[in-house]
Amino acid sequence: MKYLIIAAVVIVIVAVIIVLIYRNRKSVPVPAAGWQLFDAATQTISDTTVHQRMSGVYTITKGNEHFGDLAVLKWTWTRHGQDTVYYLSMFCQKDGTHIICEGRSVNDQLLFKGYWRSMHDENTGTAHFTVSRTNGAAYLLGKGEAVDTPGIAIEGSWTRGDDSARQEVALRYQRPLFAGESFEIIGHRGGGRNTERLPASENSVEMVQMASRLGATGVEIDVQTTKDGVPIIYHDPTINMRLVKGKWIPGHATDTYTWAEIREMKLKNNERIPELREMLDTIINSTPLRFIWLDIKTTGALPLISEIRAEYEQKARAAGRKVEIVLGIANEEGVARFVALPGYQNIPSLCELDPPVVQRMNARIWAPQWTNGLERAQVEEVQAQGRRVFVWTLDDDEDIREFMHQGDYNGIVTNYCSAVAFHFYSRQR
Repeated sequence: MKYLIIAAVVIVIVAVIIVLIYRNRKSVPVPAAGWQLFDAATQTISDTTVHQRMSGVYTITKGNEHFGDLAVLKWTWTRHGQDTVYYLSMFCQKDGTHIICEGRSVNDQLLFKGYWRSMHDENTGTAHFTVSRTNGAAYLLGKGEAVDTPGIAIEGSWTRGDDSARQEVALRYQRPLFAGESFEIIGHRGGGRNTERLPASENSVEMVQMASRLGATGVEIDVQTTKDGVPIIYHDPTINMRLVKGKWIPGHATDTYTWAEIREMKLKNNERIPELREMLDTIINSTPLRFIWLDIKTTGALPLISEIRAEYEQKARAAGRKVEIVLGIANEEGVARFVALPGYQNIPSLCELDPPVVQRMNARIWAPQWTNGLERAQVEEVQAQGRRVFVWTLDDDEDIREFMHQGDYNGIVTNYCSAVAFHFYSRQR
């Protein structure tokens, strides 16, 4: 009995420590610093020709001790109503570091202003870059004499935090992005968990809006339901301190609250918990994401969620978007409810169970956990059936490299999209 009491006390202490960590753990703030030349420029870089010519793998010739020897440069966008904002993302070799910039042009120069963040710690800071006319801006802008693509050189500087002394960084174009096969980089919980301390909360609208800037081509999002049957995007089975701030933290199940009550809650970075339709609207209309994994946490709501999936697949087509939306099934109860759906064989689905269950469901995708290893024979067998294989959830750089280069997967689910993006787009075969 004595040892049971001690064990119980230890468990309580550990639980309290975890709660306090989650309660006080805040996102790493995005640093901001003025740059007069950039702030005075009004011409944004929205020309897709510039985007295509500038994208590629670059050698980092200065600042490589901080960012590594190579960087992948890739453009993306986010739409807000009628306005589209274009971003240049740089995925660096070292520490899963990413740099996200907006671009403007002035006097035949390209200017980029943004911030960098190391995903393996709290280090962050500002970043400024310039492409001069003679270093490739004229070529990129289509303004006459200029170097060709291999001559593009980018010069810039970076700081730690907002206002420390600026240090030099420089990049030179080396080769095009790898484009040899279709591959999905899937942001876990919309782009990353709260533990990654990104500027947006996991499973929030704000997170999926920035996911492509982090390197994602698709997202995995979690679907729960409310007391009155509204599908919402939220991971945990309860309302708790890990995800929600304020008064709504008693630990009750999500389905004990109405949608009206859920809508009053705030996530850790002050966002609202989104309804499934709101999230799908955002992804289709405001982002370039092309794949959505609906991880079904409440299998009893499968009929409704399946109807919403079909509805938004049609909306995506009507909007001229090619967006694949699949129902994610993770357990036998989910399988039983899925195969009870009319025409289930033709409903796009993903299954985390063994290959025979994948085949029984006629799932498009098998999604094994990475801890099972490369599973080459099973992967090959499933792919021979015309299915794809996505592995989850890979975050360690060595594991990402191993599964990318030694496995034969069609996608990786990760909280470190920038690291997966670097390894994929910098491939040479």
